[in-house]
Amino acid sequence: MLTKEKLSNQLKQLIAIRSLSGNFELNSKVLDLVQTLISEKAVVKRVKNKTAEILLISNSKKYIMNPEFGFMVHVDVVAASNEKLWIMQTEQKECITPQDKQAGKEAISQTVALGRGVSDMKYSVPIGISILNDLIKQNSDRTFTLAITTDEERGGFDGGSYLANEMKFRPQNLIVPDGGDNWNFVYKAKGILHIRITCKGRAAHGSRPWKGKNAISLINKVLYELNSRYEMNNFEPNWNTTMNPGVISGGVSVNQVCDLASLEIDFRYPETTSIEAITKEVEDIAKKVGADIEIETMSSGLATFTDPKLPIVKKFIQAMQNNTQSKIFVEQNFGASDARHFAAFNTPILMMKPMGGDIHENTEWISLDACIEYEKGLFEFITK
Repeated sequence: MLTKEKLSNQLKQLIAIRSLSGNFELNSKVLDLVQTLISEKAVVKRVKNKTAEILLISNSKKYIMNPEFGFMVHVDVVAASNEKLWIMQTEQKECITPQDKQAGKEAISQTVALGRGVSDMKYSVPIGISILNDLIKQNSDRTFTLAITTDEERGGFDGGSYLANEMKFRPQNLIVPDGGDNWNFVYKAKGILHIRITCKGRAAHGSRPWKGKNAISLINKVLYELNSRYEMNNFEPNWNTTMNPGVISGGVSVNQVCDLASLEIDFRYPETTSIEAITKEVEDIAKKVGADIEIETMSSGLATFTDPKLPIVKKFIQAMQNNTQSKIFVEQNFGASDARHFAAFNTPILMMKPMGGDIHENTEWISLDACIEYEKGLFEFITK
């Protein structure tokens, strides 16, 4: 089983490699390190695809692509403004989950690791390695594959998506420890749709606007209509579709009627709607305001949903609850992960993380004590 000392040592090595998303060489270096830490009896499959590399490690050659349990993680990270974040530090911290605090429990002193990627999500790599090595050591008949991707922070299109749709990785159950901070089981996560709306107008001199057709004005009308339908969802947490207009651009000169403008929007939608429905709505609004537009899908991902009443989910939650002092809650998640690439295949997605937080921030942390509890819970779930 994983010890806190071994976890700390391996995590420190992983954090020291600046595996920024998009840096193929450094992400590959992380995978090289992982391969030095696994059993010599493990089955390894390593694939390069465009900007990403994928590493699959299993205790079964026959079932490496369709094991009983898949454990999918990513090792790419976001940039760090502080150089110290690449040197993992540990300290004692009084930790408590929101649900335990609400229940009146007291915080517990735990050893936490700080650094870029400790929580998102390099902490999970030593856990996956430990489970794999122990299954091999025990000659377990439970088939398990550790799947590591390297482009999740950029959308996962060359990694997670390729793994799901082209390599056809099909575990019976997919464990994705990339959401559900503080012992929360994530049963559903919103889908994502990034679109670019390009509006065409007609150029003219700024002193004679009646001779032209201003694309900026037209695209503003489209945005106004979209805001009237979605903006009220942006003011507090909810499970409705949210819309964030992230980029708007157009025009080359102040004294010219703009003939081309664009708007880039980030939609996050629940499982009750679809990419097609949102796109059609944008098209209908454009017709209503008389705008000549083109809609381009920049990136997208399906919403995920795993029924908490499924027997496998109940067993997962129970095994984790058996190994932690914290109360486990079932919740929804607003963020996206590589799990969305598997949403179309009806694979139960088991998403939960140990105690940690502040991902992408200078104070990012993970509890090493909670990680040990998490690994024990996973091993119990997989083997029993």
